[in-house]
Amino acid sequence: MAELAAKIANAYPSFNKTAKLIADAYLKDPAVFLNKNLKELGSITKPSGASVLRFCKDLGFQGFKDFQINCAKEAPTKPTNAVDAIITENDNPASVLYKLQVSFKKDIDDLGKSIDEQQLNQAVKLIRTVEQIYIAGEGASGLAASDLFYKLIRSGKRANYVESSHIALELASNITASDVLVVFSYSGIIYLIQLKILI
Repeated sequence: MAELAAKIANAYPSFNKTAKLIADAYLKDPAVFLNKNLKELGSITKPSGASVLRFCKDLGFQGFKDFQINCAKEAPTKPTNAVDAIITENDNPASVLYKLQVSFKKDIDDLGKSIDEQQLNQAVKLIRTVEQIYIAGEGASGLAASDLFYKLIRSGKRANYVESSHIALELASNITASDVLVVFSYSGIIYLIQLKILI
Protein backbone atom coordinates (compact mmCIF):
# COMPACT_ATOMS: atom_id res chain seq x y z
CA MET A 1 0.00 0.00 0.00
CA ALA A 2 1.36 3.42 -0.99
CA GLU A 3 2.81 5.29 1.97
CA LEU A 4 1.10 8.66 1.39
CA ALA A 5 -2.24 7.04 0.58
CA ALA A 6 -1.92 4.93 3.73
CA LYS A 7 -1.23 8.02 5.82
CA ILE A 8 -4.32 9.76 4.42
CA ALA A 9 -6.48 6.65 4.80
CA ASN A 10 -5.41 6.10 8.40
CA ALA A 11 -6.04 9.75 9.31
CA TYR A 12 -9.32 9.94 7.35
CA PRO A 13 -11.67 9.08 10.26
CA SER A 14 -10.30 12.04 12.25
CA PHE A 15 -10.62 14.55 9.39
CA ASN A 16 -13.21 17.30 9.46
CA LYS A 17 -15.60 17.75 6.53
CA THR A 18 -13.21 20.03 4.64
CA ALA A 19 -10.21 17.70 5.03
CA LYS A 20 -12.33 14.73 3.91
CA LEU A 21 -13.21 16.54 0.67
CA ILE A 22 -9.51 17.09 -0.01
CA ALA A 23 -8.66 13.48 0.92
CA ASP A 24 -11.41 12.19 -1.38
CA ALA A 25 -10.00 14.25 -4.23
CA TYR A 26 -6.53 12.80 -3.62
CA LEU A 27 -7.74 9.20 -3.38
CA LYS A 28 -9.79 9.64 -6.55
CA ASP A 29 -6.93 11.09 -8.62
CA PRO A 30 -3.54 11.78 -6.97
CA ALA A 31 -2.17 13.21 -10.24
CA VAL A 32 -4.40 16.29 -9.86
CA PHE A 33 -2.22 17.39 -6.95
CA LEU A 34 0.82 17.34 -9.22
CA ASN A 35 -0.68 19.31 -12.10
CA LYS A 36 -2.46 22.09 -10.22
CA ASN A 37 -1.39 24.92 -7.93
CA LEU A 38 -3.05 25.70 -4.60
CA LYS A 39 -5.54 28.15 -6.10
CA GLU A 40 -6.60 25.69 -8.80
CA LEU A 41 -6.88 22.87 -6.27
CA GLY A 42 -9.05 25.06 -4.09
CA SER A 43 -11.64 25.32 -6.87
CA ILE A 44 -11.48 21.60 -7.67
CA THR A 45 -11.71 20.27 -4.12
CA LYS A 46 -14.30 22.89 -3.06
CA PRO A 47 -12.30 24.13 -0.04
CA SER A 48 -9.95 27.06 -0.54
CA GLY A 49 -6.26 26.80 -1.40
CA ALA A 50 -5.49 27.71 2.21
CA SER A 51 -7.47 24.64 3.34
CA VAL A 52 -5.40 22.43 1.03
CA LEU A 53 -2.19 23.89 2.50
CA ARG A 54 -3.49 23.30 6.04
CA PHE A 55 -4.37 19.72 5.03
CA CYS A 56 -0.77 19.13 3.91
CA LYS A 57 0.67 20.54 7.12
CA ASP A 58 -1.74 18.54 9.29
CA LEU A 59 -0.33 15.42 7.64
CA GLY A 60 3.16 16.43 8.74
CA PHE A 61 4.49 18.08 5.56
CA GLN A 62 6.32 21.41 5.59
CA GLY A 63 4.05 22.76 2.89
CA PHE A 64 2.33 22.01 -0.41
CA LYS A 65 5.59 21.51 -2.34
CA ASP A 66 6.74 18.93 0.19
CA PHE A 67 3.39 17.17 -0.20
CA GLN A 68 3.73 17.24 -4.01
CA ILE A 69 7.17 15.60 -3.84
CA ASN A 70 5.71 12.68 -1.91
CA CYS A 71 2.68 12.64 -4.19
CA ALA A 72 4.93 12.36 -7.25
CA LYS A 73 6.46 9.17 -5.90
CA GLU A 74 3.03 7.55 -5.79
CA ALA A 75 1.29 9.15 -8.77
CA PRO A 76 1.10 5.88 -10.77
CA THR A 77 -0.86 4.23 -7.94
CA LYS A 78 -4.57 3.94 -8.64
CA PRO A 79 -6.74 5.42 -5.87
CA THR A 80 -8.94 2.35 -5.41
CA ASN A 81 -5.84 0.20 -4.89
CA ALA A 82 -4.13 2.76 -2.65
CA VAL A 83 -6.14 1.86 0.43
CA ASP A 84 -5.91 -1.55 2.04
CA ALA A 85 -9.62 -2.36 2.46
CA ILE A 86 -8.98 -5.37 4.71
CA ILE A 87 -10.58 -4.77 8.10
CA THR A 88 -8.41 -5.56 11.12
CA GLU A 89 -9.12 -5.85 14.85
CA ASN A 90 -7.34 -2.53 15.40
CA ASP A 91 -9.74 -0.57 13.18
CA ASN A 92 -12.18 1.73 14.89
CA PRO A 93 -15.80 1.95 13.59
CA ALA A 94 -15.06 5.03 11.46
CA SER A 95 -12.09 3.27 9.79
CA VAL A 96 -14.23 0.19 9.11
CA LEU A 97 -16.89 2.39 7.50
CA TYR A 98 -14.32 4.15 5.32
CA LYS A 99 -12.72 0.87 4.20
CA LEU A 100 -16.16 -0.48 3.30
CA GLN A 101 -16.85 2.62 1.21
CA VAL A 102 -13.56 2.19 -0.66
CA SER A 103 -14.26 -1.52 -1.19
CA PHE A 104 -17.80 -0.89 -2.45
CA LYS A 105 -16.61 1.79 -4.88
CA LYS A 106 -14.00 -0.58 -6.30
CA ASP A 107 -16.56 -3.40 -6.61
CA ILE A 108 -18.98 -1.11 -8.46
CA ASP A 109 -16.21 0.04 -10.81
CA ASP A 110 -15.17 -3.56 -11.51
CA LEU A 111 -18.80 -4.56 -12.08
CA GLY A 112 -19.35 -1.72 -14.51
CA LYS A 113 -16.32 -2.77 -16.55
CA SER A 114 -17.45 -6.42 -16.68
CA ILE A 115 -20.98 -5.80 -17.99
CA ASP A 116 -21.55 -6.26 -21.72
CA GLU A 117 -23.83 -3.38 -22.76
CA GLN A 118 -25.35 -5.32 -25.66
CA GLN A 119 -26.28 -8.22 -23.39
CA LEU A 120 -27.62 -5.80 -20.77
CA ASN A 121 -29.86 -4.12 -23.35
CA GLN A 122 -31.11 -7.53 -24.50
CA ALA A 123 -31.91 -8.55 -20.91
CA VAL A 124 -33.82 -5.32 -20.24
CA LYS A 125 -35.77 -5.72 -23.48
CA LEU A 126 -36.76 -9.28 -22.56
CA ILE A 127 -37.90 -8.32 -19.05
CA ARG A 128 -39.96 -5.43 -20.43
CA THR A 129 -41.75 -7.44 -23.11
CA VAL A 130 -42.44 -10.89 -21.63
CA GLU A 131 -45.69 -11.84 -19.90
CA GLN A 132 -44.21 -13.42 -16.77
CA ILE A 133 -40.79 -13.56 -15.20
CA TYR A 134 -39.71 -16.69 -13.36
CA ILE A 135 -36.79 -16.32 -10.96
CA ALA A 136 -34.62 -19.13 -9.62
CA GLY A 137 -31.91 -19.04 -6.97
CA GLU A 138 -31.13 -21.12 -3.91
CA GLY A 139 -29.04 -20.58 -0.80
CA ALA A 140 -26.89 -17.45 -1.01
CA SER A 141 -28.06 -16.93 -4.59
CA GLY A 142 -31.62 -16.92 -3.29
CA LEU A 143 -30.98 -13.64 -1.46
CA ALA A 144 -30.28 -11.82 -4.72
CA ALA A 145 -33.12 -13.69 -6.44
CA SER A 146 -35.69 -12.67 -3.82
CA ASP A 147 -34.46 -9.06 -3.97
CA LEU A 148 -35.09 -8.99 -7.73
CA PHE A 149 -38.51 -10.60 -7.20
CA TYR A 150 -39.64 -7.89 -4.78
CA LYS A 151 -38.33 -5.13 -7.03
CA LEU A 152 -40.19 -6.56 -10.02
CA ILE A 153 -43.55 -6.97 -8.28
CA ARG A 154 -43.29 -3.42 -6.94
CA SER A 155 -42.86 -2.21 -10.51
CA GLY A 156 -46.01 -4.06 -11.59
CA LYS A 157 -44.34 -6.97 -13.39
CA ARG A 158 -45.77 -10.47 -13.08
CA ALA A 159 -42.99 -12.37 -11.32
CA ASN A 160 -42.71 -15.78 -9.66
CA TYR A 161 -40.12 -16.88 -7.12
CA VAL A 162 -40.01 -19.55 -4.40
CA GLU A 163 -37.07 -20.55 -2.24
CA SER A 164 -37.68 -24.29 -2.57
CA SER A 165 -35.87 -25.71 -5.60
CA HIS A 166 -38.43 -28.55 -5.80
CA ILE A 167 -41.39 -26.18 -6.09
CA ALA A 168 -39.37 -23.99 -8.44
CA LEU A 169 -39.02 -26.97 -10.79
CA GLU A 170 -42.78 -27.47 -10.72
CA LEU A 171 -43.30 -23.80 -11.54
CA ALA A 172 -40.82 -24.09 -14.39
CA SER A 173 -43.06 -26.69 -16.03
CA ASN A 174 -45.64 -23.91 -16.57
CA ILE A 175 -43.24 -21.58 -18.36
CA THR A 176 -44.22 -20.74 -21.93
CA ALA A 177 -42.37 -19.26 -24.88
CA SER A 178 -43.69 -15.81 -23.94
CA ASP A 179 -42.06 -15.93 -20.49
CA VAL A 180 -38.50 -15.49 -19.29
CA LEU A 181 -36.52 -17.40 -16.66
CA VAL A 182 -33.84 -15.59 -14.62
CA VAL A 183 -31.41 -17.94 -12.88
CA PHE A 184 -28.97 -16.75 -10.23
CA SER A 185 -25.83 -18.84 -9.95
CA TYR A 186 -23.50 -19.13 -6.94
CA SER A 187 -20.90 -17.02 -8.75
CA GLY A 188 -23.35 -14.15 -9.08
CA ILE A 189 -23.75 -14.46 -12.85
CA ILE A 190 -27.35 -14.04 -14.02
CA TYR A 191 -28.65 -16.00 -16.97
CA LEU A 192 -31.81 -14.93 -18.82
CA ILE A 193 -33.41 -17.64 -20.90
CA GLN A 194 -36.33 -16.97 -23.18
CA LEU A 195 -37.83 -20.40 -23.77
CA LYS A 196 -38.89 -19.81 -27.34
CA ILE A 197 -35.18 -19.68 -28.16
CA LEU A 198 -34.82 -23.21 -26.77
CA ILE A 199 -37.98 -24.73 -28.26
